[in-house]
Order: sequence, then structure tokens, then C-alpha cells
Amino acid sequence: MDLATRLARESTYVAKMIENIMVAELQRYGWVTKGNCVGVLRGEVDDSGFDLGLTCGNVTRFVQFKQSRGYTPQKKLPVHMRLAAQPSSCVVLACHNLDSSYESFSLDYYWLGSCVGKSIDLSGYKVATNPRTKQERPDVRAVPCYAFDDVDGISGLYEKLFMYRDG
Repeated sequence: MDLATRLARESTYVAKMIENIMVAELQRYGWVTKGNCVGVLRGEVDDSGFDLGLTCGNVTRFVQFKQSRGYTPQKKLPVHMRLAAQPSSCVVLACHNLDSSYESFSLDYYWLGSCVGKSIDLSGYKVATNPRTKQERPDVRAVPCYAFDDVDGISGLYEKLFMYRDG
């Protein structure tokens, strides 16, 4: 089975695997490099706009997690407006680069959010549409990938999540 077919068929598995890799890398980096534990909170129901809560010290981030094969600046990602109701909310995009031989795998991280304590501002983005029905989704915004900041690996993501302060 070719890589594109396998990624399409197993997209839920791949997304969860990448999320777990990101969380494990954040926990490893926090514990080994910073001397801090990173906790993970997961909701029972997917209705709050975020996929997971990440905590470190006195900071809790509400994260909507997105993943993509490679980085495409014009691609638009659906972001739920309920995320903006959460303090310290953000979106993390993990772009995976897997070669067809399955021997090389890497992740690049991208960030959309505000400093610790502030909610994400989604007001400037267009209302998303359902890709199948083309109907508007009033509670979802279409955010282009170019709106995300490129972060420098897991250390850069850790800094954005737990150290990014106003001023």
C-alpha cells in the first residue's frame, strides 16, 4: 500500500500518534531540560473547542491540536470558536514529514495563540464551510496555515506554551 493511501485510511491513528509524540516530547523536554513536569488533561466530550489541556507549574493551556502531512501555507484549518472562550487558548499544528520508505519521520510545529492568560483571537478569520456539504459552520473559523508562527522544535513549542508572557 502506498504512503498516501495508508495515511488516508489510517488518518485517525496517525493524528493520535502524532499528538502522543508531541505530548511525550513536551514532557521529556520539560522534565529533562527545565526540571518541570508537563501534565495532560483530556475532555470526555469533544464540545469545548480544545483537544487537550497542558499544564506546567501554574500555567494551563487549552490546545486545539491539528496535524498535516507537510506544510501548505494556503491550506485552511477549521478552528472552533469555543476555543476562544478558554483562557490561555491556542492551536498547535504539527506537520509530519514521512518519506515513502518509512525510514525518516520528523515533525515541525506551528503556533497560533496569545500569551499566557489571554484567549486566542479568531475574530479576523472567515466562517468555515463543511467540505462535503459546502454549508457554513458559524461556530468554526477557517484559519490559513500562514497565520501560524513557525516554532523552533519542541523547545520553541514549550516556550510558547508555558513561557510566553505579555511584554
